[in-house]
Amino acid sequence: DRQRFEASWGEVVRRHDVLRTRFAYKNASQPRQIVLKEQQIEFVFQDLLALPKHQQNTTIDTYKENDWKRGFDLGRDVLMRMAVFRLSERVHEVVHSFHHILLDGCSVGIIHEESFQI
Repeated sequence: DRQRFEASWGEVVRRHDVLRTRFAYKNASQPRQIVLKEQQIEFVFQDLLALPKHQQNTTIDTYKENDWKRGFDLGRDVLMRMAVFRLSERVHEVVHSFHHILLDGCSVGIIHEESFQI
């Protein structure tokens, strides 16, 4: 359920200040962490159901490569994004991109579990 999935991540972001963080460091004597009151992460949804498996894989790989190249601007960007690819009626692939300044290996699992509980 696409809407519930996005809403659950919105709640995770609301609960955790660090997920609403940006950093002001350009032209500053000291870097500053800025926590926004509200923040929406970017969601991309693509329905790949009509494509053969190899084209689904190519589409996802191309997205990942472009997403990696895009990177994050610590002072401007939302530092987390989600892409959901519908592969079949019951199978979706999620690409969760984030800057490592926000999350480490342990905390990623915790917020993923929290999003599913919500």
